[in-house]
Amino acid sequence: QMAKEIKHIQENLKLVINENHTLRRNFEDADNKIVDVKNRLLVKEDIIKHIDEELLCSRKKIVTDEVLIKDLVFENKNKKGYIDDLEKEVQELKKTKAKLIYENSQIRLLAKEISDDSDNLLRVITELKTEKKVADRKIESLLESRKYDGKKMNNMRNEDSKNDNVAQEEVNE
Repeated sequence: QMAKEIKHIQENLKLVINENHTLRRNFEDADNKIVDVKNRLLVKEDIIKHIDEELLCSRKKIVTDEVLIKDLVFENKNKKGYIDDLEKEVQELKKTKAKLIYENSQIRLLAKEISDDSDNLLRVITELKTEKKVADRKIESLLESRKYDGKKMNNMRNEDSKNDNVAQEEVNE
């Protein structure tokens, strides 16, 4: 019986040794897994550090971008003000253009009136020159006629005077 017990104990011991061996393998596997997990954890920690650095850089970039955005907003406001000023100036220029177009049309109308008046004045001057020439001819003709009549009258007076002189002489005689 003792041999049975020893055999049974040996079998139990073999089982325990096998179980112990299995547990050691499991322990080694667990140990390897822990080392692997530690290595992964180190890699993850490096990734986290890298991500933290990127996050810090991103935050700095965000702050820089915020400053840039504020600058752009300020610049945009200035440009909007400048654009508003330019739009007002454009409106004023449009009004000025409309006034100039109106004044230009008035000038053209006035120029047409002046041209028409000039044409009428030229026609009147031409008519007056023609009338003057006619009047000058009539005056010349009247002057010549008067000279002729004057000579005729002088001749008549001279003859009358001669006749008077002859009559006076006859009277005197």
